[in-house]
Amino acid sequence: MPPPLQPPALPVRPGDFHRLGLVTDRPAAEVSEWFTRVLGAIPNTSDMPAVRGYPRFSEEAPADGGESGATAEVLWVGPSPIAVFVPAGEHSPLTGFLSRYGPGVHSVAWSVDDLWTVESLLRRHGVRITGTDIEGRHMFMHPKDSAGILVEWTDTDFADDPRHGSGPIGPTAGEVPVRGLAWVTAVVRDLDAAVGVLGTLVDVEVAAPRPGNLPGETMADVAVFDLVVRLVSPDSPESRWGSFLAAGGERLASLAWAVDDLAATEERLRTAGIRVTERAGSVLLTEPADTLGLRMEWTATS
Repeated sequence: MPPPLQPPALPVRPGDFHRLGLVTDRPAAEVSEWFTRVLGAIPNTSDMPAVRGYPRFSEEAPADGGESGATAEVLWVGPSPIAVFVPAGEHSPLTGFLSRYGPGVHSVAWSVDDLWTVESLLRRHGVRITGTDIEGRHMFMHPKDSAGILVEWTDTDFADDPRHGSGPIGPTAGEVPVRGLAWVTAVVRDLDAAVGVLGTLVDVEVAAPRPGNLPGETMADVAVFDLVVRLVSPDSPESRWGSFLAAGGERLASLAWAVDDLAATEERLRTAGIRVTERAGSVLLTEPADTLGLRMEWTATS
């Protein structure tokens, strides 16, 4: 489905969630096998044409990562597109990311109608643009200008998108069935400031701040078209995100999977060798060492 038309003024009007970018220090084949076996992920086979029909010089991803310095495999986990990034060399920006932060959530991306207009509007507002990839037709907002969240904009979309009738979007068939992403968490210092920044730059819907799932944190859900970004601010250095913020600053932190039955999921996680470290209401937290070094949560959809 094409993104909404972008007017000549902010905020950016995003269309479909384009992908969640993950970086791990494991071989790409191992990551793909884990997502397929545990979560029932399906490799993407769809072309990604430009939404306005602009010609692409090549549909093949360059072996050296091209301008992005990375290669990627896109997987569908239910209706959620997940991109697993692999640094294409020691000078790749992702090599620096891994060195500084270790495995984790790298970025979020949405499709837009007019990439040139979006870039121009953001620059006029003082937002720095980084990681521009001409052939890949995407660019990023500098995270220091977007509440610590690395956001990619692209004017490509999936020719065959299960969210629009081209495939199944029910529970996946892995060892731990999920219905897709429930939210992506970003840790910020000042919740009100982060909401204000995102609300100025992007067309979003914001829920009222409330206590977090665990003591010592406050959170607010920000819906960006079809994905929820959960902003969490630690109330003290002793909270679970306090040390995370102190060590690496504001940034994306974890992803949450939606499941039908939390008790059944807890048992399936145990069977799959994934340790549950804490249960907070309707949310399970699991050991990152058991999930490719990635921080994951699991939450009941009802």
